[in-house]
Amino acid sequence: MKRLFFIVFACCSMATYAQDDDFGTWLELGAEKQFVRPFSVGFDAELRTEDNCTKVDCWSMGVNAGYKVNKYLKLGAGFTLLDGYSSEKISKEEYDINQNLIAYRQRPSYWTPRYRFVFEASSSIKLWKRIRISLRERYQYTLQPTQTIGRTDYELINNQWDAEPAPDYITKGERHAHILRSRIKVEWDKKRCDWSPFISAEAHNELNDKMDLRKVRAMAGTSYKINRHHSVSAAYVLTRMCGSETNRDRMHALSVGYNYKF
Repeated sequence: MKRLFFIVFACCSMATYAQDDDFGTWLELGAEKQFVRPFSVGFDAELRTEDNCTKVDCWSMGVNAGYKVNKYLKLGAGFTLLDGYSSEKISKEEYDINQNLIAYRQRPSYWTPRYRFVFEASSSIKLWKRIRISLRERYQYTLQPTQTIGRTDYELINNQWDAEPAPDYITKGERHAHILRSRIKVEWDKKRCDWSPFISAEAHNELNDKMDLRKVRAMAGTSYKINRHHSVSAAYVLTRMCGSETNRDRMHALSVGYNYKF
């Protein structure tokens, strides 16, 4: 067990923090109920922050169901409602010859709803009665409906700001994202041991863009079983963004969760 703790510590140490990186928190809440032995249902909720924990990034609520085919294979499906936050933005700034601001355009803050469906299959094996290695393939479809956001133009006239609606609006068309998430996880799973340290690595590939790699994610942490109903977890998350759709290189996060089984 000491060796696995050392691996978790080393994984965290390798992640250097650059000036353009961001840091946030993931607060997670989950519940799981097992009915007939191979079937289970669950509920989960999450709140994420960004910009060094000063802004809300998004929140989500979801339901899921699982079916354990055998001791090696488990199937699952779920639905999640997400709501992402975008803070207000100032653009189209104009200055006079003395570099005084005389006009600008303001876009207010807004929330963007998304609807996500997932289907997954996971398989695991246990080595030396204490280390579990698992593989998971998850297909994730996300729908973002069309959204129109108003904007306002401000102009300095006679030392007073005159406001009028912008001649056009931001219209975000309907978006469909098909993502394949492949994850490998190694965790300590010894009987009568309440602690379960783990490390994992995950790749996100976009299926509707020739399996283009969108992001990679590494996690290192542990869960603690308080009793047969309650458990908590904490982990360090490092996400590396790929492609040109984002201006953020890496995202560091502290994930804290609570789960209830009944």
